[in-house]
Amino acid sequence: VQNRMLEIALVNISTQPYFQKYIHVLMDDLLAFDHNNQAGLLVTLEALIDNMGVRSAAAKQLFLHRNTLTYRIKKIESLTGCNLENGHDLLTFGLAAKLLRYC
Repeated sequence: VQNRMLEIALVNISTQPYFQKYIHVLMDDLLAFDHNNQAGLLVTLEALIDNMGVRSAAAKQLFLHRNTLTYRIKKIESLTGCNLENGHDLLTFGLAAKLLRYC
């Protein structure tokens, strides 16, 4: 029930211009790089978010060596200017990644 309520809320706010701008400001560079290089950065970000920032769990989920995951995280951070070890940044990009699914 809670997941369904969250999904409905995300669908409703994803159409709002403010949230669309929020997503694009945060994610456009990452999405462009991913598209041009087939780098899997969005999938990496989503796995990190799904695992609440626990890198070993994200690497396991993605079937990646931890060094590969670390490289991808550094690339995400350089493209977005965030620090994915910071809980606030992880939450910010987690919300943007979730909203992106509904835009």
